[in-house]
Amino acid sequence: MKRRTFLTATLGLATVKISARAPQAPQAPQAPQAPQAPQAPQAPEAPQAPRVIYVIPGCYMGNVSPKDIKLRSGCDISKLTTISPQ
Repeated sequence: MKRRTFLTATLGLATVKISARAPQAPQAPQAPQAPQAPQAPQAPEAPQAPRVIYVIPGCYMGNVSPKDIKLRSGCDISKLTTISPQ
């Protein structure tokens, strides 16, 4: 089947009309594609070593002992609580 495409454009005072035919290329039959093999599942992430969590309420929470870092003024190290993995 032949298709025609019409394009009309106004350029300044002139109007241009273009007619074109789309070429019809014969299509060769395509061989069915082989089904794709399912992708291998991704390797699970390596488990990390359990970590101790240090907490000073209203001041600090982290996995580095607050004794090893400089705390802001007003932090009371005596309120330190540790959460250990079980």
